[in-house]
Amino acid sequence: MGLVRYLRRFDLRFMLILTVLVLICVYVWNFSALTYTSGDSTPVFVASKISINKREVAGITPSEHAPAGLVLPREVTIERSQSLLPGVLPHATPSSSAPTRSSDPVDAKEEQNVVENKPVGNDDGAKPANPIAAAQQDGNSKTVEEKKEPSAFTLCPVIVNCASNQFSYYVQSGQGTAQPPIICYNNELVMGKGTADKTYTRGANIVVIHPKFKTIIDRRSFDLYESSDNCMAMARFLSGFVPFKGQILMASFDEMSTNLCSSVKTLLNQYGSALAKNLKFRDNFVLVGEKALPGNFGFEKVGSVPKGGSWPAAAVNVSGCATQPISPKYVDVDVINGYSLENCGVQKCGFEEIEIHIATGDTGTRAPKLCIGSVYIYYPGLKGSRGFNLVELDPATKTVIKTAEYDTYQVESSRLELFLENVGPKNFLIAIVADDGSVSLKQHARDLLKQFGFDGDLIAMRTVLYFVGRKGLKVTPVQKISRPDSPKKFAPPINERFCLPMELSEATVEQITSKARTEFCAKHQSFADFCFVHHKTEPLIPATKLTSYDAISEVFEVPILVLGGVNNIAMSHTLQSLLKQPGLNTKKVYVAYSIMFGDDYKPFIELFGFQQVVVKPISRYVEFLTAALQQFWLLNSDATHAIVIDDEVVAKPGFMWYMGHALKAMKRDSQIGAASAWNPQGFETVASDPSAVHVVSLFPGQAFLISKTFYEVEIKDREQECCSQRSIQQWFQSGTQKQYKYIIPEISRAGYFSPTAYSAQTQPLSSLAMSMPRTAASMNLTEVPLLMDNVYNFDTVVTDNLKSAYYVTERDMTICRNSKGKGAVKLLAPFLPLDKHNIAVVYSQARADDYQSLKYLYSCFGLMYMDGISPYGIYNGVTTVSLGNKRVYLVGTSSAYYKQTAQSLNPYVASF
Repeated sequence: MGLVRYLRRFDLRFMLILTVLVLICVYVWNFSALTYTSGDSTPVFVASKISINKREVAGITPSEHAPAGLVLPREVTIERSQSLLPGVLPHATPSSSAPTRSSDPVDAKEEQNVVENKPVGNDDGAKPANPIAAAQQDGNSKTVEEKKEPSAFTLCPVIVNCASNQFSYYVQSGQGTAQPPIICYNNELVMGKGTADKTYTRGANIVVIHPKFKTIIDRRSFDLYESSDNCMAMARFLSGFVPFKGQILMASFDEMSTNLCSSVKTLLNQYGSALAKNLKFRDNFVLVGEKALPGNFGFEKVGSVPKGGSWPAAAVNVSGCATQPISPKYVDVDVINGYSLENCGVQKCGFEEIEIHIATGDTGTRAPKLCIGSVYIYYPGLKGSRGFNLVELDPATKTVIKTAEYDTYQVESSRLELFLENVGPKNFLIAIVADDGSVSLKQHARDLLKQFGFDGDLIAMRTVLYFVGRKGLKVTPVQKISRPDSPKKFAPPINERFCLPMELSEATVEQITSKARTEFCAKHQSFADFCFVHHKTEPLIPATKLTSYDAISEVFEVPILVLGGVNNIAMSHTLQSLLKQPGLNTKKVYVAYSIMFGDDYKPFIELFGFQQVVVKPISRYVEFLTAALQQFWLLNSDATHAIVIDDEVVAKPGFMWYMGHALKAMKRDSQIGAASAWNPQGFETVASDPSAVHVVSLFPGQAFLISKTFYEVEIKDREQECCSQRSIQQWFQSGTQKQYKYIIPEISRAGYFSPTAYSAQTQPLSSLAMSMPRTAASMNLTEVPLLMDNVYNFDTVVTDNLKSAYYVTERDMTICRNSKGKGAVKLLAPFLPLDKHNIAVVYSQARADDYQSLKYLYSCFGLMYMDGISPYGIYNGVTTVSLGNKRVYLVGTSSAYYKQTAQSLNPYVASF
């Protein structure tokens, strides 16, 4: 028993000693197997947990095709796969055989479309790119410090030492099908064949870094060769999963261009890529980018098969140090180099405001405008496009953070959604939609717009608009929408200047979006258009007065009389058109209506802050006009002039601007009886000069300025004689007590709301109304200089021009005869010397009121002629129109101009 006990004690001692010896041997063996020594005997460490297969190290096949700088034996044999201690590399021994590489894409797709571009980063274009990148220096990086190149392969080829507030990156694309990508973050291999879990695949491989915690939050791969569905999945990932200012490290493998959809291309541009949009078949691509980083600010490279070379293209890489976030505070270069206009043309705003000019652009032809402070961010020829034009503005500092343009007519709205998601919570979003932005606007984008207080569902075909919003607003107080009459037409452009407050609050929203308007619409169903669901929340506030309007400030003290009829839809458009006139004095606007409509019209007019003139029930137009004018002048007994706007006429852009200059002209020249903002002959073919003002013999009416003296002498107590019909049917047909001249603009500043309303009247009147003369609304002109000097010296100007004019010949007139007049001016114009001369056409007259030949000339030049009334646009026997920048004079042989000037030149006289 004693022996047995002794042997047991000996056995235990022996086993303990033996165990210790074994552990020592294992430790020594492991250390010798795992230590890898570089050429200078300095151990190289990689802090990774990785499993390495035989013959492959991080997917780099040891062959003549390995990237330069990765010096390998003919074959590397890894003794065994195991988890590595941090800072230790596996021991490798050379062998004698080498694997072959495939020349076909993964899944045996035939090689095609070999790119002939020189690979990025290669000087000779033949050798593969060196993955051991040189030290980088840029505005975002410090100099990269690298270890000496080891004599054999390391798992992360570049070890980069960076400052504590930076991260290091090394991103290498795949090469062919045998060499997968390598992505390193802070000197750790995070994606590649050496990683414990194989997360890479053919196509695009992405690692996502959290912007705040600076840790890896996801690894994703998208096979863009196999299916376009994978590209849409990648788009959703980039737009939805990656957090704002999150970084991505991206590398291609084999082929990623085949199904690289436009959505992803545009999204990658928002991550700082300027090269992804041009990737070709089997190009290699790497990117270090950041969400909401402008294009060209990312770190990226593309490698292509060199001309005359063979596939695969050399692997490309980027490496270095970068801060988080990558981008500095971004200000668009156009903000610095843009056009300037002092205070954007607005009177200087308050300290807590900023000056703004917004224009949606002319109908489908020009880019939008946006001026902030005194600088144009968007301007034709500078910047701006169809669809959404955006600016993110910091209200605290009044500085532009970034700008962007998205053509959501043609391209779906994923990029727009990304921009909207990334607007700072306290920043303003200024948005302009020009031409059309609805066709490719997805519902998600519409919902995101609602976060800024704008109902994105209001955006329909060819709707133009602007708004200024902030995240969290239910309804933004600063918005304006313009809609076309039909999907085939363009919406009237918006052109406004105003002071933008640097604080948008719900209280302001409640006030400006007009709670009173909503309540009015709930009670008055007859105002269908005004209370349409898309209209009833639009603001009812006067446009801000412009600095340039100081020159005509006295016109804002002139009272305005609006003749309201039975058509409340037309009246609503008339009143709203006046509210858009910069600097309008609402206390000086009077709306006349019959007391029988008082229940509806009284609260409606109060919404605008206008005054009211109530007339007893009257059935005839002339009686209504007489009563309205009498009450109006009683209310404005001190006024020397007045503006009258007839029923169903709307003011167009530049209406008050024109009236202000006309007021000055009338005070200077007592022979001017009235100034109308409507040109009945202002058709597009013969009205091209917005600065031109013409003199005519007949009162044009519609929207006009008259003096109190003219009213008392020519209208008061003579209404039955002068004005028994609407002014479009020509007042004063029997003449006035003294000879007057009247002035009209070449481009109308007033027009009809509903020309079809006249279809029940005389056929000529219906024809004129339906013809829709051109107005400034289609030109977006509100502040053009007006040539009033030509009004004062009209006789002299016409006489001088006729002396040097080109007189049309019989051959020229043959064009009119052969085309039977209609539209012949388009055929005639190329034969006229419009580059050198004004044009004169002489027509025959048997007497002063013989206009038979003029009737055919009007048809030839696209003008309106109506039997039974005198020709519109004539003055002392001469009608003046324009072709390009030259004047065309239609001169009758009975006119004084012909007898004094033209007759001596013996011109051809047209007779029809």
